[in-house]
Amino acid sequence: MSTQTLFEVHTLKGGQWQVDSTYQQRDEAIEVARGLFGEKVFQGVKVIQDKYDPRTGDNRESVIYDSNKQVK
Repeated sequence: MSTQTLFEVHTLKGGQWQVDSTYQQRDEAIEVARGLFGEKVFQGVKVIQDKYDPRTGDNRESVIYDSNKQVK
């Protein structure tokens, strides 16, 4: 079994981060995040890449988009 990767869109409102949605495609998640931030409802939006290796049980998360920074 190979590594599983998901992209989570998180939104910041009222000082709290919440998971808005998850995607299997990086570009789709970033596009949704940009759209959400453009609505000017949220204080911030970010996309977190979540990689899980079922063989080892290892889970690695990294921020790949932050509404206040450039896309990596």
